[in-house]
Amino acid sequence: MTGNYLFEEDRLQHIDHPVNAPSVYNGTVPIICDSVNSTLFYLRETGRGGGIEIRNMNSTVNYTNATDITSNSSSWNVVPALQHGIDVLFGLESSYDYFLQQFGRNSIDNAGLKLNGFINYSSSGVSFFNTNGFVFGKQVDSTVLPATSLEIVAHEYTHGINLYTANLGTIGEQGALNESFSDIFGVVIDHAINPTTANYLIGEKCTSNGKAFRDMAQPYQYLMPNTYLGTYWNTTTTTGRGSVQNYWFYLLAEGGSGINDLGNSYHIKKIGMADAAAIAYRALTLYLTPTATFNNARTATIQAAIDLFGTCSNQEEEVTKAWYAVGVGTNYTGGVFAAALFPTTVLCSNGSINPVNLSMNATSYEWDFGDGNVSTVANPSHTYSSTGNYT
Repeated sequence: MTGNYLFEEDRLQHIDHPVNAPSVYNGTVPIICDSVNSTLFYLRETGRGGGIEIRNMNSTVNYTNATDITSNSSSWNVVPALQHGIDVLFGLESSYDYFLQQFGRNSIDNAGLKLNGFINYSSSGVSFFNTNGFVFGKQVDSTVLPATSLEIVAHEYTHGINLYTANLGTIGEQGALNESFSDIFGVVIDHAINPTTANYLIGEKCTSNGKAFRDMAQPYQYLMPNTYLGTYWNTTTTTGRGSVQNYWFYLLAEGGSGINDLGNSYHIKKIGMADAAAIAYRALTLYLTPTATFNNARTATIQAAIDLFGTCSNQEEEVTKAWYAVGVGTNYTGGVFAAALFPTTVLCSNGSINPVNLSMNATSYEWDFGDGNVSTVANPSHTYSSTGNYT
């Protein structure tokens, strides 16, 4: 009566077929495609999570009418406009594999969510993630190339992970952190796949002149800040501030010395990309919330370093020092130091005292309130029930 479909069954027979396909930005790459028969191959696979499918939007904004990308041979010698789909499939497969192997994460939602990629979106030079999937714009001319390089596809994949974890927003400092975490893992995955050629640039392969969109190692090159509230600090764009955490990650992974825009000198010893990435992932997926600030990111990454490598570890020290280097928080203080501040010292009637814990590098606490009561929490509150002087 309504014309709606009641049931649909796909009678085509499929098999995941490994091939070496010619990508645009990554040379010949290993991918998995769908072999329907010896002369029909689809740019999709079912082996990873709920599967990965790449479709062509044909210069439109209509996701439902996007068409399958096919080849008449496993060599995938398709036209350049469709060849970018190979880059997207390779990028999504590589991103899925990295997070699964390093952190046991099954797809962006950690539950095997199917991944949909779209190429030739109507606008040029764009890439983004939304509830439809991972979307990449079309090529208009030789100066604006599709943004489908490995680090950009991995960048968008990380936006998907953010959605299902911290869910950082898109404005303010949370938006800057959102973009930065995606930059971080875009570069990390590029290094994992291309260890001899990868760098800290974002998007340099997708421009006709080789100029990148951002440089995590030298944000100044693109008029972006490397210090919180420092030179080039921009409150109108998220990427114009996310470079601060990008530079924090670069210093943490590679080390560095200098004087920041606040006049503070720093010297960071590298901990390596693997440890830095593990700390960033744990902070993003376990500790950060949708409205997180740079200070929250500092606290989260320090705690992640403690979780993974221990209190007073080299990793905790360098994480803290790297944040100081980019102008967020104080420098690292070694050793365990116990201290507290009591904002209230006199009560005229029954009431609570709430001491401020100023201890450094502690893992356990013991408070004695002088009336027979004790506490082992980090930030206690205590009410005295009898008149007296208590130490």
